[in-house]
Amino acid sequence: MRMKRLWLGILLIAMAAGILLISDWNQRVAPVTASTAAPPIGKTWKVRVIQLNNSAEVEETEHGLRQGLLEAKLVEGRDYEMKIGNAQADMATLSTLMDSALSERADLIVAFSTPTLQVALRKVERTPVVYTYVGLGVTAGVGPSREDHRVNVTGVDVISAYQEMVDLIGTHFPHWRRVGTLYSPAEINMVVQKELIEESFRKAGIELISVPVNTSTEVADAALALTAKGLDAIVQIPGNLTAISFGAILKAAVKAKLAAFAFTGPQAMAGAPVSLARDYEESGRLAAQMVARIMRGADPKNIPIEQVMGATLYVNRTGARAANLQIPPALLKRADRVIGD
Repeated sequence: MRMKRLWLGILLIAMAAGILLISDWNQRVAPVTASTAAPPIGKTWKVRVIQLNNSAEVEETEHGLRQGLLEAKLVEGRDYEMKIGNAQADMATLSTLMDSALSERADLIVAFSTPTLQVALRKVERTPVVYTYVGLGVTAGVGPSREDHRVNVTGVDVISAYQEMVDLIGTHFPHWRRVGTLYSPAEINMVVQKELIEESFRKAGIELISVPVNTSTEVADAALALTAKGLDAIVQIPGNLTAISFGAILKAAVKAKLAAFAFTGPQAMAGAPVSLARDYEESGRLAAQMVARIMRGADPKNIPIEQVMGATLYVNRTGARAANLQIPPALLKRADRVIGD
């Protein structure tokens, strides 16, 4: 009798598992195979993805790129073979990776980050380049406008939601008059975007205090210096250097009982009380669409530069408590994602 009950239990568990597996099929992205793919494009493209550094945002962008190629029904190994090189934040290595891609006669280069794009603009004359994880391609040197750009270069801009952040602060924290940020003078997009948000804050009657930082080893001390400047909060603009060092910025802010607002989802997950985040995965997916178009015969000069729009509002209640910040109920109600209890 016990054995019969045992076998009945095993059977019910197996049936339940089977039902869950079948119900989950529609939620998965099916792998592209020769039978589900679009027709072959005629050759196997050598695609070289070159990244400056490692960060959660870079990983999101890379995931979007891979998903986008799947959605374009391209078969890896048949239509393209991809190699990814990461310079680990070293500019000399970044230059070497670009040289290596050219010596391997890459058919297409995907450039992650503004410094990577700028190296590509100096070294790559004919090979198609698609960029992503870049603030403003125009300020990096791709050309005068999103429609008028280097004939072999196109890509995706990811300009942070600066005006939306200024409006959010004005609405929910109207008493704030002085906020701070770190920035890297070596990152042209970070300089330009600092000026953009600085002007927006000025119009709203808020002063932006900025402290320059040149290496990741300087970030911790620079963040502590920033917190000593009589701020109401830190509003950290995104950049390659601050992305990999955000933990040090957050640590200094928590020590000073200051909120550190941010512009990416991973930084919200790391503890930023409020973040208005563009979709980095979407930026990778849009880049993949451009890659697919070029592989199927489109000329990069005829592909306008795109821009990621929309922003996800994250509220991290645990991070807010650590910073001694009261989140207004109206802001909490607006949040797209709430983290913590």
